[in-house]
Amino acid sequence: MGLPAGYREYVTTFGPGTLCTFLIVRMPGQLRCPDRCDELARMRLADAATDFDNVARLNAAEYDCAKVFAYASAEAPIWFSTPTQGVRLFEYAEGRTCEIENGFIGLVERCTVGQEHDFPFFEPNNGRRRMRQLYIRPGVGRTGFADALARRWGRDTVRCSRNSPDDLHPTYFVSAIEAYIELSLGPKQGIPSDSFFVRASYDVDSEVDFSAFVEPLLLPGGGPYESLGEPFWFG
Repeated sequence: MGLPAGYREYVTTFGPGTLCTFLIVRMPGQLRCPDRCDELARMRLADAATDFDNVARLNAAEYDCAKVFAYASAEAPIWFSTPTQGVRLFEYAEGRTCEIENGFIGLVERCTVGQEHDFPFFEPNNGRRRMRQLYIRPGVGRTGFADALARRWGRDTVRCSRNSPDDLHPTYFVSAIEAYIELSLGPKQGIPSDSFFVRASYDVDSEVDFSAFVEPLLLPGGGPYESLGEPFWFG
């Protein structure tokens, strides 16, 4: 079957990983070897041909031979193509099938706009990422945390993808250590009201540097919880 429009360019540019914490594109090797994603997709597409909202007008045979090329981090929607439809890319979610205009180029535009970040960003899955979950002590706050990042690595290396002051999930990037840091500022049970939760992902070679930075900011008993591999919040 033909590859969906823009798929080849996407995988050769980015490789495995997650775009804007949302879009996960399956690599060529994953397409050749069926896995859990294929099984879930088969279950979801099994009755799609009879759905009342089949805008793409695909028939049962086309759904049956569909190949999933991408999915959301929450495993829905899914994006697929079929051998009979050439380079066209389709979306299936909550019983509705529609076509994504301009293939993967259009899909990337939709995902980045829909996530409402100030700029697109990509978290690689390259085997070199250290993931940590932390609780920051009271009295630091969002502004204090961002200022601490700037003091440690330089203000010109720190960028925030959500700058709205009332945003409860701002995402910071520190280019000096290839860090992706998501703050969760909403209320949490069992911790002081002025404390907050942090998810951090960074290059393994920056472990010592990041540990030295975050240690004075931690809530007692609030970290670090760490793992090595694909971030748990990605699909």
